[in-house]
Parts: sequence; C-alpha cells; structure tokens
Amino acid sequence: MSQSPAKFERLNEIIQILRDTPQISIADLSKQMFTSKSTLRRDLIELERSNIIRRQYGMIQLLQGNNLEFTYEKRRNENARLKRLISRQIAARIPSNAAFFIDGSSTFFSLPELLHEQVGLHVITNNVNMGLQFNSLNNVETIIAGGKMVPRTATTLGSTTVREIQSFHPDFALLSTSSIDADGIYVADPEQAAVKEAMIDAAKCVIFGIDSTKFDQSDYIRITNMDQINEIVTDKQPSSAYQPLFENYHIQLTYPHQNY
Repeated sequence: MSQSPAKFERLNEIIQILRDTPQISIADLSKQMFTSKSTLRRDLIELERSNIIRRQYGMIQLLQGNNLEFTYEKRRNENARLKRLISRQIAARIPSNAAFFIDGSSTFFSLPELLHEQVGLHVITNNVNMGLQFNSLNNVETIIAGGKMVPRTATTLGSTTVREIQSFHPDFALLSTSSIDADGIYVADPEQAAVKEAMIDAAKCVIFGIDSTKFDQSDYIRITNMDQINEIVTDKQPSSAYQPLFENYHIQLTYPHQNY
C-alpha cells in the first residue's frame, strides 16, 4: 500500500532520529516528534512490521541491514507530478507585485520557477529552504519569519513566528496540509496549526494546495478558521462527499479543466 506524503515524512524523521541515536526510549522519541501519540504509535507499528525497528521494554532500536527507506526525496518524487500540477494552477493566480505568505510544504517546491516571469513579488515564509528558492530569483523580495527553529527542519514555529506573521497583510496565503476529510482540514502539531491560522487571518485571499493523496485522511487538530479559506486547488475532483464542506464555508474548489 502506498504511503501518504505526510506519513513518508514522519517515518523518515523517525529513521533519521534513530540513525543518530540507534536506541531511544519511546518517551524521548515522542518529545522530538511533532505528532500525536496515537499517530506515533501507528508509525512505530508500521516500521516494526517492515522490520526497520524493534520495540522492547519501552525502547526502540533501529535494525541494521534493512533496505527500506521512507525518504523525503522518495516522497517528493512520487508525488512531483501532482504537486507541479497544483503549483501551475496557483502560479496562474499570482500577479506581478503581489505579496504572499507561503509555507514550507513540498507541494510548492516547483512554484518559484513557475513565477519567474512575474516581477515585484514579496514573499513571506517560515521555511528557510523555501525562502532560499525564492531568493535565488531576481524578481522577489524574500522575508523569513523568525522564531524557534524546529529540530532537523528548516521551519520556524512558535509565538515569535506568529507575532511576525501578524505584522503583515499580504494579498495571498499559499498553504498546504497533510490531511483533509469531509469535516475539515487538519494538521498534526499545535504550533503548525497556530502559524497556519495566523497566515489565514492576516491574508486577503487564502489558497490551499492539497493533492489528492491527502484526501480522506484526518489528524487530531482541525483548522478553526475554515470560513476564511477562499480556494482549495487540487489535481483531480474529490468525491461528492466534500461538496457540503466547500458549500458551507463558501470555498471554491479548483482542479484541472473544471471548477466547483
């Protein structure tokens, strides 16, 4: 069974932690992972079934000699076509001289190159890697929102990041997420939720790019300001079960060739 992008990222992070610390307690791993305990438990069960780790007496051990890796690059490559399709649709909505928030989701990794013809762009992001991509263009002013750097990532979170975000009022917020179902949009970490919700509150127009592999999934934190989301861009039409969600919150659904 194929893994969702969010799961690839979580499993890869667990493996990277265990490569640095081949044996770790479940309690210590839980402190390092920005995910719910129930999600971590499911991930550990999957890794154990794949003979990547062993759990015993509250400890986790990375098994040597396995050849199964849930790498970020693998996740990025498997979904690259879907993500580029989403980014191409979003790029067509961004005019020259626009200002926008953008998170560090791999959904938007092809967006900088697709915006090379626009001029006078102003980009605010809480992800260093995304900032570096935009900063390599001649037509962009790039601002990195400061704050607490999340371990082993290039992302800033926390109250300082939220306060910086609140000082802007850009034209767009371009966001993604790991899961969506017929009841709402979810994230796995409260600090990520706070940053996304601050971007939603501050922007004039909010666009979520969500590829089809993230539909019919949920986590334990639901985005609370759904009524401020203007549009969801995806790669194909979701099931009709989502129509009440989009209608209730007046969200435009966009996918290739058609709109709701």
